[in-house]
Amino acid sequence: MDMEKKKSLLLSTDLKMSMGKLKMIELLEEKRKNKKVPIVLTGKSCGLFGPTNIIRRVCKWTVENKYYDSIVLALIGISTILLTLDNPLNDENGSFAVTLKEIDLFMTIAFTLECVINVITKGFVLNGPGSYLKDSWNILDFLIVVFSLVSLAAVNLDLEILKVFRMLR
Repeated sequence: MDMEKKKSLLLSTDLKMSMGKLKMIELLEEKRKNKKVPIVLTGKSCGLFGPTNIIRRVCKWTVENKYYDSIVLALIGISTILLTLDNPLNDENGSFAVTLKEIDLFMTIAFTLECVINVITKGFVLNGPGSYLKDSWNILDFLIVVFSLVSLAAVNLDLEILKVFRMLR
């Protein structure tokens, strides 16, 4: 199936674009162009991690691993499905709601870890044109992680509006 057919299939199934669908389109486009270029470590990431730093090299190896994008996509898909299962009418203390909250915590930790690994590898903002926040997809990912962390920190406050931002994942 060629790229245009895949895009039209993804776009035609639902008018609402989920983060998972958008990320899938991005990855399919990258594969089509065979655009996956190796990351060149330059400067000091976050002012701490130079190009030869072992932590930064391990993060680079992780990001360039052939399974990395597939694992992130799988997590996005699972997260999207779980967010559709979350219902305000569910009993907050019931086993289903408690399980969803625990899985949401795991997903937030996983996406935060993905963000941290990418920031250490590429630098946050001031590490040249390849810096993490120089890519619009990464800006969106970063904002979603921040809103997810804020919603977990504010669990005792009634801030249901933050769940809307988590759905962008």
